[in-house]
Amino acid sequence: MISLLYVDDEPALLDAGSIFLERSGELLVTTVTGGREALQLLESRHFDAIVSDYQMPEMDGIELLKEVRRLYPDLPFILFTGKGREEIVIQAINNGVDFYLQKGGDPKVQFAELEHKIRQAIRRRTAEEDRRLTEKRLDAMIQLYAMRDYPLKDITDYALEQAVIITQSTLGYLAFLTDDERVLLMYSWSKQAMDECRIQEKPREYPVEKTGLWGEAVRQRRAIITNNYSADNPLKKGTPPGHVRLQRHMNVPIFDGNRIVIVVGVGNKLNNYDEDDILQLSLLMNGLWGIIRRKRVEEALHKNLDELAKNQKDLAESRQMLRSVLDTIPVRVFWKDRSLHYLGCNLPFAKDAGYQTPADIIGKTDYEMGWADQAEMYRADDKVVIESGNPKYNYEEPQTTPEGKRIWLRTSKIPLRNTDGELLGVLGTYEDITEAKRIQGVITGKNEELQAAYQQLSATDKTLRENYRQLLEHQAALKENEEKYRNLFEAESDAVLLIDNETGAILEANNAATALYGYSKDEILSRKNTDLSAEPEDTERVTRTTPVLADRVVTIPLRYHKKRDGTVFPVEITGRFFNWGGRPVHVAAIRDITERQQAAEARQGRADRAVGYQKALVELATTDAPTLRIALNRITEMGSRILNVDRVSIWFFSKDGESLTCNDLYIGSISIHEYGREINRKDYPRYFSALQDNRAIVAKDTLTHEQTFEFKKEYFGQYKIVSALYIPIRTGLTVVGVLCFEETKSPRSWDIEDQDYAIALADYTAIVLEQARRRLAEKDLRKSEEKYRTVINRANEGIVILQEGILQFVNPRAAELLGGSPEILNGRSFYDFVAPAEREKVRAMQLRRMEGEDVPSVFETILISRDNVVINVELNAGIMDYNGKSSDIIFIRDVSDRKRSEQSLRLANEKLNLLSNVTRHDILNKLTIAIGYLELAKLTHEREKLEDFIRKIDATLHVMEDQIMFTRDYQDMGVKDPEWQDASETFDLAVSQLDTGKVQITNNLSGLTVLADPLLGKVMYNIIDNSLRYGQNLTSINASYRREGSTTILLIEDDGIGIPAKDKSKIFEKGFGHHTGLGLFLAKEILSLTGIEIMETGFPTKGARFELHIPAGRFRISEST
Repeated sequence: MISLLYVDDEPALLDAGSIFLERSGELLVTTVTGGREALQLLESRHFDAIVSDYQMPEMDGIELLKEVRRLYPDLPFILFTGKGREEIVIQAINNGVDFYLQKGGDPKVQFAELEHKIRQAIRRRTAEEDRRLTEKRLDAMIQLYAMRDYPLKDITDYALEQAVIITQSTLGYLAFLTDDERVLLMYSWSKQAMDECRIQEKPREYPVEKTGLWGEAVRQRRAIITNNYSADNPLKKGTPPGHVRLQRHMNVPIFDGNRIVIVVGVGNKLNNYDEDDILQLSLLMNGLWGIIRRKRVEEALHKNLDELAKNQKDLAESRQMLRSVLDTIPVRVFWKDRSLHYLGCNLPFAKDAGYQTPADIIGKTDYEMGWADQAEMYRADDKVVIESGNPKYNYEEPQTTPEGKRIWLRTSKIPLRNTDGELLGVLGTYEDITEAKRIQGVITGKNEELQAAYQQLSATDKTLRENYRQLLEHQAALKENEEKYRNLFEAESDAVLLIDNETGAILEANNAATALYGYSKDEILSRKNTDLSAEPEDTERVTRTTPVLADRVVTIPLRYHKKRDGTVFPVEITGRFFNWGGRPVHVAAIRDITERQQAAEARQGRADRAVGYQKALVELATTDAPTLRIALNRITEMGSRILNVDRVSIWFFSKDGESLTCNDLYIGSISIHEYGREINRKDYPRYFSALQDNRAIVAKDTLTHEQTFEFKKEYFGQYKIVSALYIPIRTGLTVVGVLCFEETKSPRSWDIEDQDYAIALADYTAIVLEQARRRLAEKDLRKSEEKYRTVINRANEGIVILQEGILQFVNPRAAELLGGSPEILNGRSFYDFVAPAEREKVRAMQLRRMEGEDVPSVFETILISRDNVVINVELNAGIMDYNGKSSDIIFIRDVSDRKRSEQSLRLANEKLNLLSNVTRHDILNKLTIAIGYLELAKLTHEREKLEDFIRKIDATLHVMEDQIMFTRDYQDMGVKDPEWQDASETFDLAVSQLDTGKVQITNNLSGLTVLADPLLGKVMYNIIDNSLRYGQNLTSINASYRREGSTTILLIEDDGIGIPAKDKSKIFEKGFGHHTGLGLFLAKEILSLTGIEIMETGFPTKGARFELHIPAGRFRISEST
């Protein structure tokens, strides 16, 4: 059976419609009279479809449709309404309505068509839901495949959440099954399940034999659906405290071949689970298992690959370490193949062989080495080791170096084998023992001498041997230290001299010293330190201070020395004084500081020039020039004098940038100024492009420079210009001209100081140009001010200027609108003339505009003149500078006539729309109800039902009559001008038209006269009629009034049951109430025409009280009262 929710604000139409729709026996109709009530019902009950009217109080059918689509996007929705306007249809379609059906015509045919649309919408939504679920499952599979590299928990959690969505459930779980299918390993819970679960310690392992319904999918090896979980079921074993409450449940086993690998369960679907749910869930989870299985295979493969990569890395690191060791050790290492070609070696071996790297010797033989003359001997040794398989250790052999020197080696060779023991060649090592052999020879000779001495001096044997041992150790240490000293001495980049303090003789000099002074080693060692000094007396004085300076380091930052050719140059000296072999000496480290001194002198020169340039600019800036011509003259003269250039000129671009005109050329050699020459881009495109790209042109040679060679034929040749500096003149980001410096004497490099000064002078030129433009603009402004002042004074619109809200300027039209002369109005706050209700809005808008915010410049408001005339105006506001201060300028247009026209048009449109609504919607609804009951009466033969239908038809026709009467009253509203009416007489007239029965009427309105629409009596009639109709235990109605400030309040109150609090905000809305729903709506509309507000302020159960708030100027109270 189809469950239908039917929404309409006409109870009678709901009643008739339900009867028609339920006649087939296949629809069960639930009715509500408003959208809010429908949404509340949807929270607790499921419906297969919704049928709704469009025009309803509080929430219309389109608003209900929007909420339903937001909350229940797949619920079929049919709009069944008397509104046939195209815009309503478009809104409904845009917001997802399934069908739109218009009321009217034969009810039997109409409701049959409605039932057909309901069935069609449900079928279509069901098909769409199936398609949507399939798409969601496919999307989930695509996403799962994309997540294959994610952690397994992320994959299963995502798959489970998608399973919950696809099956329209609210919770779910996923468990893996052990290989023996005996234990469920719970792996993932859906998020909502975890949020709702209150079990403190959640178990992860569930033996299948101990599980209830959840284990049936394993035991029965099929999907299990339980659509009534609360019903008695022998298979259930209960849930622990805090477990999520289950209403429906479905779990599905997932197979890998014949073995169950996963059990997935979902629960609490709003509707029953079915075979489609099993299918969708099985397909999704089978896809998940495929990904998991693949992921496990890939992880195993990655693990193997990672291990392999690690092994390869370890091997590479091991090889690198071995190579580093081989290349570092002093022993030479090599290895050859069985044909005695080199397979490799370490770096020292390659160097001995005359090659740069070990790779250079691969594939070569001993015949290609520096020791080719010993090749046969080496190869013979190699062959013996290879053929015998036995090593040869520590034997001596000669070698010839690439330089032809003969040395001695201690060599070892062994067979080279692989890990299988296969013979690959020979591996050898050797070390150079030439020096050791020499020392050994010396030692042997000494030993022989000592032996002789020993034989001769046996009596002193023990002492001599000990002395001899110590002597040898001392000699070895001295030799080692001497070698270290010699290496350090020669490696020093500064010149180093060892000098005798007493004689000044140079005892030792390194290579850097001979190179610095230009002497050979022998020459420099034959001279004294004073021979190298350009200040010999100072050098000799330092030498004489030796006793004072002993064991100290002395630094002399500046001395002058001379070279062999007599060149004098500055040096920095660091000296160390000490005793050496019993004689006072010092070591002097000498550094040539010629370049350092030249750089310092250059920096000082540049600084002096910069100071001069700056003074010149200050002089120029502080000298007033009355005209642009004079200012440009001074700039070119200053540039010529400071940079010592013969020709300096200033050129400005034309507006289109296609030409340059010379505004001033100063020729220093003859002290004259010229101007007027013009050049064009088409003749000098490179020059123009460089300048307009804001690039300075620095040309040492104007005839060859890329941007200036275009001039050589006619310009540079004519004026003998050899070098030039061209600096763009900019204002803001725009290049407006060029400042030219042209040298006619000799080529000039234009160093950075020249360029900086030229740029500064170009910037000053831009400032001078801007000042000239400003003076011209100010002159034009003064002229235009006179012109615009005349226009402003004669303008038809009011114009005012404000500073901080105070009027500073008022034109004659504004003075007329505000009710005073400009002299009276200036100095007053503009906001004093803004209606109080509008004042803060206007003030806030002006402040925001002054602060730079983007606010509307044109807006409407209300002004009140000094003589209290209310004026509807349109303000057009902007910001301007007035007397040197930022100010508001406001244009004021009187729109009172337009406002009156707009109000009349709005009222006419409102009447037209409402009358159309009442006639086409409300009356059509009642007509449909009457016809519906008439059709039902024709179909029944039961007297009781027939009489009921006739009573309902009669009541409906009476409501239609009242609605038609309302259209007459509403049409008359506002047609006549408001008039002064005696409130007491008007109240009495309204009472006289009603049957008040035993209700006591009290009229205390005497003395009050109200300016209102002629239908004021109809307002009082409707209020009294409502009290009489719905007051129930009503006994009295009282009318009175009271003053509250500038307002008078007219009260009509009764002692009935009052109006419920929930309805107080709705009673003035059209259509709300028990009858036509138009009476109080009409009252509010009539009163609003003259600014009177109506509100209900009574208390439920104590009576209704209607207050009419009459503003100042709309009432009179006679003094007698």
